[in-house]
Amino acid sequence: MRRALVWAVVITLITGSAVLSAPKKRGNVKVAGKGLAVEIEFTGGQKFVVTSKAVRIPVGTYTPESYSLMMKDRSGKICKLESRRVTGAEPWSFTVEEGETAELDVGPPIKIVPIRYRSAKDRSGQKIIPVGYQIVGKQGEHYAHGVLMGSRRLPAPFFQIVDGNDKVLAEGQFEYG
Repeated sequence: MRRALVWAVVITLITGSAVLSAPKKRGNVKVAGKGLAVEIEFTGGQKFVVTSKAVRIPVGTYTPESYSLMMKDRSGKICKLESRRVTGAEPWSFTVEEGETAELDVGPPIKIVPIRYRSAKDRSGQKIIPVGYQIVGKQGEHYAHGVLMGSRRLPAPFFQIVDGNDKVLAEGQFEYG
């Protein structure tokens, strides 16, 4: 009886250590576009950067807490767009399968999509039509307002409202906040 118990403990230790030391299944992830990098951050502060060169990571489905799209301009400065969660939208995720390479097809072309909010009145009682914008990537991913160039935030974008004949009816600059 004692000998059987010793063997049971030995077998448990051997199989347990084999499970602990078993290599994790891995796959690859890379960015589809050249010259782009995506910095991905997860809950708990874990981060990794993905470029057009494949990075080996454990298999699974990843849902980042946030991510930033980074690219260099002609002078070599890094331009950075940070992700933004949209209420009601599915969070962005990607899946890495064993031995396969998942391509993150995000980023350019980037669109500035205008938004017309509900009409309101200003302090003097004049009717106004608030207008805003969203920064949207090719897969429908949303980026926060404010582009970082190096460590500086670029000014808010300029806009024009034109008629069907390209006559400028109004123009101005968006404001942050």
